[in-house]
Amino acid sequence: MGTLRTSGSAASRRPAEPLRALAYVGCSDSIAQDVGRLVWVGDAHEITIGRGDSFSARGASRRLDLAAPDVRLSSHHARILRERDYFVFIDQGSTNGSYVNGRRAERQVLRAGDVLRTGHTFWRFIEFVPRDGAPLPGETSGMVGPTRTICPTLVEQMRLLKRVARGRLPLLILGETGAGKEVVARQAHEWSGRKGEFRALHCAAIPGSLLEGELFGHKRGAFTGATEDRPGLIEVAEGGTLLLDEVGDLPEEAQVKLLRVLQDGQVTRLGENRLRKVDVRFVAATHRDLPEMIRAGRFRKDLHARLAGYTVSLPPLRDRIEDMGILLSHFLATFAGADAGAVRFDCAVFERLLGHGWAYNVRELERTLESVLLLAREAPEVRVDHLDPALVTGGPAERPTSSGPPSEDALKARIEALLVEHGGNVSAIARALGKSRTQVHRWLKRFALERRASPARR
Repeated sequence: MGTLRTSGSAASRRPAEPLRALAYVGCSDSIAQDVGRLVWVGDAHEITIGRGDSFSARGASRRLDLAAPDVRLSSHHARILRERDYFVFIDQGSTNGSYVNGRRAERQVLRAGDVLRTGHTFWRFIEFVPRDGAPLPGETSGMVGPTRTICPTLVEQMRLLKRVARGRLPLLILGETGAGKEVVARQAHEWSGRKGEFRALHCAAIPGSLLEGELFGHKRGAFTGATEDRPGLIEVAEGGTLLLDEVGDLPEEAQVKLLRVLQDGQVTRLGENRLRKVDVRFVAATHRDLPEMIRAGRFRKDLHARLAGYTVSLPPLRDRIEDMGILLSHFLATFAGADAGAVRFDCAVFERLLGHGWAYNVRELERTLESVLLLAREAPEVRVDHLDPALVTGGPAERPTSSGPPSEDALKARIEALLVEHGGNVSAIARALGKSRTQVHRWLKRFALERRASPARR
């Protein structure tokens, strides 16, 4: 499975312009197979959607023909037409109808993030601003399971991470709770080629009085209960990778000692003076706003500078909902094994999964699917009544949570955070938001934030 694109060239357009793609999320009747495709629209002026024996995308002469293996699709189910700089979705009088964001649609202008349903097949309309000179993102090469993605923003980040992973730079992974920070850290370790082990320390789960001993180790007699010499996780991860999960919860004293390790490549166990040379790749992860913590005096600026050798910002699940089919397929294989191919979803279930806000991201989806499969064990298909009530009472979303226009305050806060994260680089901010540089400049002016963007990096 990979990226498909029409003839002609989306890549030849100016990088500042958003490029459009249609993501094939999957069919609710066959979640375990043939999911997760990204088709770049390119210069196509007409896109057709119809039934086929398998997923296919064929493009010629400004036309793109898409087919999906869904018996509820009509042969000529729907069209998407380019009208100047926007696209219009048109149902072709199909037997089972078409829907946009959960509502019946005959003809509708498409917006970035819209979720389309034709028969029991789901698509997402995507706009993306690529990095200058970067190739169009496809599927993340070499990634499997929950790390595989067709989300263009995440694909591009993983492509760059794969290149950086073989170096010695510390990595900083940012993302909401459950977004997959540890999974990505493990993937970076695999890509690094380092011979040592991958180790992880959850900084928030260990009391501050014990945390330093876990990290740096201790000498016998260093404190009550220290009955033997013991290496810390930094030494145990020699030649490998140490993940400091929720690094924002490190106590200040531990921050000072960790900074010394990063600076000198040496560690001292508690209760002794001997310096021990270590070769460890540090990966820090957090859901916290570290720049804000620095301003509040709760996190050291110099430690942040050391940890952020290369930064990856993971999007929440609601912003990569095109990966729903891929993730469901992976978790089905995990929980249902050889029976995964026989699992069927009622279309309304799939619609609710796509419209849910997923406050705890991929982790929440995993737990949801595990419980659903237990409740639906004897049923011919997963129905709405098998879902958690929180997914049922909300009903199908009119629009994916993250696709609607954010409030002015939320938008300003997001841009302020990106200004700090990217050092005022407007191009980087535009890529993170999936918008043009011109639009970002408009927002900077509206919120009186232009002074914070360094003129040299615009």
